[in-house]
Amino acid sequence: MKYKVLFHKNLIKDLKNLDKKITGRFFDIVSNKIAVNPESGRKLKEKYKDLWKYRVGDYRIIYQFENENIRILILRFRHRKNVYDNIYY
Repeated sequence: MKYKVLFHKNLIKDLKNLDKKITGRFFDIVSNKIAVNPESGRKLKEKYKDLWKYRVGDYRIIYQFENENIRILILRFRHRKNVYDNIYY
């Protein structure tokens, strides 16, 4: 079963600043891994306990999913050193 994937408006800014090769990997992982099995990522802890992350080399995809609504919201895709800055807007 595939989940419905939604993209946060600020994710577009993240993708514009990246190389086309890494954005291609992003879309490949979102459509073939996260949309099929959202629990393939790792659940975050403490103040980000409702979020999940998926590692793509030095980059991280931050997302949340609702099993009841069969939806995934992709929040960020940034380098690991600053992916947690301003996750919530």
